[in-house]
Amino acid sequence: MSTIPPPVGQFRADRRTALATVLWAIVLWLFFMIDSLVLSFFIVGLAVASHDWLIGVAPFIGMLLALLIPVLRSARPPGRVLRPDDEPDLAILIRRAAREMEFDTPLAVRVLPTPVAQVHPGFGGRSPSLLLGWPLLRGLTATQLTAIIAREIARHQLTGWREGALASTRGMVAQALTSRFPPRRAVSAALLNATQRYRWRVELAADARAAEILGTTEVRSVLTRATLVAAAFDHLGGHWTKVLAQQRTFPEDLYDALDEALDDPHVVRWVFAAILTDETRDPWAAHARLPLQPRLAALAELPTSTPARTDIGDAASPGTKRAEASHCRPVGGPAGGPVRIHQADDLNRWAPRELLPDSNQIVLPASVLEGPADLFRPVEEARADLLRATGRGTVPDAVTAAVEALESGPPPAAVPRPSAAHASGDGTAPFQTSGGVLAEAPRAGGRWWARAGRDTGWRGLARRIEPSIRAEPPPGRDALARAVLSDCLGSLISMRLVDSGWERASRWVTAVVISPDGRTVDVRELIEQAVDSGDATQVRALIAASNDTEAIMEAGA
Repeated sequence: MSTIPPPVGQFRADRRTALATVLWAIVLWLFFMIDSLVLSFFIVGLAVASHDWLIGVAPFIGMLLALLIPVLRSARPPGRVLRPDDEPDLAILIRRAAREMEFDTPLAVRVLPTPVAQVHPGFGGRSPSLLLGWPLLRGLTATQLTAIIAREIARHQLTGWREGALASTRGMVAQALTSRFPPRRAVSAALLNATQRYRWRVELAADARAAEILGTTEVRSVLTRATLVAAAFDHLGGHWTKVLAQQRTFPEDLYDALDEALDDPHVVRWVFAAILTDETRDPWAAHARLPLQPRLAALAELPTSTPARTDIGDAASPGTKRAEASHCRPVGGPAGGPVRIHQADDLNRWAPRELLPDSNQIVLPASVLEGPADLFRPVEEARADLLRATGRGTVPDAVTAAVEALESGPPPAAVPRPSAAHASGDGTAPFQTSGGVLAEAPRAGGRWWARAGRDTGWRGLARRIEPSIRAEPPPGRDALARAVLSDCLGSLISMRLVDSGWERASRWVTAVVISPDGRTVDVRELIEQAVDSGDATQVRALIAASNDTEAIMEAGA
């Protein structure tokens, strides 16, 4: 089935789609507010029956305000205002993108601490607002930022305020996916699935419109880079913030650390693997960002590959040319650098504090770059989790039991191979052993109650390490279990290798190590391959190599 979106003219002229979008937004909002609505009508009915309006008026007004607050909150754009006089370079870039898309309406610019790019529709006569995340302003080149702004303008031209209403109500309904009441989860999943078809058409049509103007190469580049920056912010930045919050601190150099981490090819490889796992874990399409691979495939299916415009320039990622956060390159400078932000120092201090759950809480600043790498990958926690999950008394016995579990149970069904999808260009290679032939995974036999009593397979081990896997929807349960197990076991095996004389290949990804003969080995990747194939020969070879290296070092001493 082709993923090519309908022509832009056809999409605009379809008034039934516009009406359906508004109706779906109303339905989603009513579903989210069903509890409050039922309670409100019950109170009003009680007041009518008792002939005492005082019983129902005050609670009903309170319920009415509770119904309207989410709508009023979504009508006001979030973020911090960036005025054109304060940021002339960014204003020039935005006007350039708007001119390319033939968009004449003035845009108010707001910056957010999260990686977002969106045109917020104006309500009540207000002009629309362009929301730009600080990670994207830092992590995208001026060329890529122009492309993503043009793409968001195209999206706004296609939908206007309707998509904003639908997106906000979808976000409300997505909260019901974690409800303990199964019918509520089922209804919310059905509503999300029904409205996702329209959102797909919007996103793909906006991609196609931007590619028509700017060129397919630029749009593919910015979609890939923006997805990478956003995923790194979610996974790395979120983890750093969580660890430091336990010490009542916050990462004051969060964005500098993310920039440095994304210059590491091992981090890029790991983040792309996390992206594919996240996409597998979203069966109801409740995630705010749509999957990257289908969007790139849709661009490839366009009738003609549009050439790049000469005035847009190169679309390469900032890479090593990225300027310091407080000294970003000007828009008129090299095409490989980000746009100059004059308030960069102030935004670097403002953005990390905005990520705190309570902006009034007293916390101390801490540095990610100057802190020890093991602070964010505590081996003691992984060691305790594996000992508890396996029930063994020592770490070597627990690792042995975990490796045996890799070969038990059927392989994951339809789980992507992230490491294979992005395996080129980062210098990593599998740890080859003699006779290491991959075999089919043995199928679990016996009756279900007998298997439930043992639960010794890799799925059961992952659930004991991370009990929240049980609450995961079935389509993404295997992907999460696979990631949890490879992360826990990989950190222990890689630490064992480092203690026996191997070296770390990356500060940020502890599971990638360098052997004494110079080979780069991704321990997580080998564990994932063992889960997929049912053969843990290469993982056992790594454990044996750590023992051999340790013995050689002791003999030399």
